[in-house]
Amino acid sequence: MTDLTMENYRSEVEHAGRPVLIDFYADRCGPCRAFAPTLEALDADYGAECKFCRVDVDAEETLTRKFDILSVPTLVLMQNGEVQQRIRGFSQADVGQYRMALYMNCSEFDHYQQAENIYWGTMQHFDSMTLITLKHQNNPMERASLQVLASFLDADTRWGLWNGVSSRPLMPVALKFLLSKRPLPENATLLHELKFSKEDIRRMKYYNMFSVV
Repeated sequence: MTDLTMENYRSEVEHAGRPVLIDFYADRCGPCRAFAPTLEALDADYGAECKFCRVDVDAEETLTRKFDILSVPTLVLMQNGEVQQRIRGFSQADVGQYRMALYMNCSEFDHYQQAENIYWGTMQHFDSMTLITLKHQNNPMERASLQVLASFLDADTRWGLWNGVSSRPLMPVALKFLLSKRPLPENATLLHELKFSKEDIRRMKYYNMFSVV
């Protein structure tokens, strides 16, 4: 992880070329010390996609005031030099719950940060299902709930249900979606699988789901 100061802030954050997660911490803070190994592990696994930095609030008072940090630990997610999300403190309620981002309508996978729609939310795993809740960053009215059945199975792809509110046009939406561990080729086979099928209707009947028009 990169230690930030006022001297290197512009080069390390504003010119990073990718999202930057900043951890504001203090050596005297017990939760900060407990969370540090998690951030270091994330940096090791995802450092190429997201830059991980940290700020010692006791040593960097000017930078701490710049972000109006009132308590530690505080995480600040930056992109293109602007604050995207701020998380203050951690509690027992956070255990088993993961923060996540969804980038939708990307013209190029390698530049997914330039997506037309970006959602932030949380993901929580249960014995038989994973629940995801999301909120559109530019239109808070657009919210979504995603459910993935049997997410404990070790499979390359999993189907799920998306439901929520769309603003283009303004209406409730419900659709199936496909989660994949790797990028999938956009070919005729994939497009066919994404369409609503007779097998989907059979599953709806099996799970006592009803379609209302």
